[in-house]
Amino acid sequence: MSRANALRALAVFAALTISAPHSALAQRGFGCSWDSPYPELDKTYWHNPLQHNVPYDGKFIIARIWYAGYYAFCSASAPYGNEVSAGWAHDFPHPEQNLSLMINGLSTLRAYTGGGNIFTFDDPALRRFPVAYLTEPGGWIPNDKEVVAARDYLMKGGFLIIDDWRGPDATDRTLAALKAIFPALKPVHVPDSHPIFNSFFQIKNPASLLRNQNGFYGGRADYWGIFENNDVTRRLMVICDVNEDIKDYWVWSFTGRDAIGVSNEAYKLGINYVAYALTR
Repeated sequence: MSRANALRALAVFAALTISAPHSALAQRGFGCSWDSPYPELDKTYWHNPLQHNVPYDGKFIIARIWYAGYYAFCSASAPYGNEVSAGWAHDFPHPEQNLSLMINGLSTLRAYTGGGNIFTFDDPALRRFPVAYLTEPGGWIPNDKEVVAARDYLMKGGFLIIDDWRGPDATDRTLAALKAIFPALKPVHVPDSHPIFNSFFQIKNPASLLRNQNGFYGGRADYWGIFENNDVTRRLMVICDVNEDIKDYWVWSFTGRDAIGVSNEAYKLGINYVAYALTR
C-alpha cells in the first residue's frame, strides 16, 4: 500500500473502546533467562519461522523481527495458556492480532489479523512491509549482514518499533546493536510534542502511559528514538519503549488486568506508531 493511500485510509476516526477478541483467560507464569539455549519445543514458527508467513497482497501486516544471539526463554508469556517462547517471539502472535483488530475497527486501513509475518532483517521480502516490530532487545545481537540490511531498510523508509526493553543488560545490548546499524546516530528522548503522538489520536501526555513495568531492573521508562541526522525535526526511524512493554497492554486488554483507560491509551499509541510510519 502506498503512503498516499495509507494516509487516506487512516482518515476515518472512531471512538476507541476495548473489544474482547479472545474469551478464555488462563493462569500466567513468569520467568525469562537471557542465556537459555534455543528452546526446542513444539512451536513450529521457532523451527521454521517463515513457514506461516502470508504473501503480500496490499494489506497492512506487522513484520516481527527474528534474531539470533542470546535467546530470552520466557514462560507463559500471554494469558492464552501456559506458553513458552524465545525472546524474539515473545507473546507472538497475540499483540499483532489484537492491534490489527483495533486498526480494522477504527480506520479504513485493512490489516491482516492472523498475526504478523516473521522476517530476519536481511530477508529481501521485508522491504514490502513498512513497519517492523522487535521485542526483548536484550537478546538482539545482529550479525554483519543484518546490520547492513537493517540500515538499508530504515533509510529507505522502514520503521522499527523496539519494545519490551528490560533493564541495564538490555540497554547495553540494544545500544550496541543500534550503534552498529547507525554509527553516527544516537537514541534520544522523543518529546511529548513529537508528531508520532498526534499522528492519528492526540496523546497529550504520552509519558502517563509508561508505568515502568520493568522498574525492578532499574532505569526509568521512556520513549527513545533514532532520528535522521540526529535531528528531532527529521524523520523518526526507530521508536523504543525503554523499560516498558507496550504490547503487554494489547495482549492483556480483554482480561481486566489493566484499567480500560490505560489499555485504550496503549492501543492509541500502537495505532499512532502505524499511522506515523505509513505517512512519513
